[in-house]
Amino acid sequence: MTRSKFEWLARAGYSARGIVFLLVAALAVFSSFGGGKADTKSALDAVLEQPFGRLWLGLIGLGLLGFVAWRLAQSIANADNHDHSVKSYLMIAWIGKDALLDRDSSPNLVGAVLQTEKRDGGFQVLFEITNDSSATASQVTVHGEIREQGAVIEDVETVLDYVPGHSKAKGGLIFQQDPTGKTLTVRASSFDEP
Repeated sequence: MTRSKFEWLARAGYSARGIVFLLVAALAVFSSFGGGKADTKSALDAVLEQPFGRLWLGLIGLGLLGFVAWRLAQSIANADNHDHSVKSYLMIAWIGKDALLDRDSSPNLVGAVLQTEKRDGGFQVLFEITNDSSATASQVTVHGEIREQGAVIEDVETVLDYVPGHSKAKGGLIFQQDPTGKTLTVRASSFDEP
């Protein structure tokens, strides 16, 4: 493939990827006003409902295939013209791994308590949910629980809109009971796949 074909492939792929992200972002904004759900499936459904929706969706799909082909070309054919150093070969291998193998089947969500503070309305527990996989989770239900001598004395929940792959999201839970000296756990109890 010539350099200009590589550039065309890259631009089409990045453009399609950007369009998908813009659609999801726009749906997130609109759903915050209308109570709907913002995710990739909803974004693609919204495109299908528009005039020429199937055509647009087909073009987005072709662009995304172009993006995959570009990532493969980056790793196999050294389309970025990296020098022939160990660092460059490691970078090329990493790009190839991402293109072919980065297929976590589901998010891996782990909760951690960051801080507990007394507030007027009770006890605020700040937490962090870490997603160690490359798969994204949306509508993540976070469950907090205070136990004393093995018995649950209070439990509360909240929902995080979005926890992307290989990232963290923070939030807070409000308890009426003081968690000091008791067992406090925070964990993700459910999620949707966008």
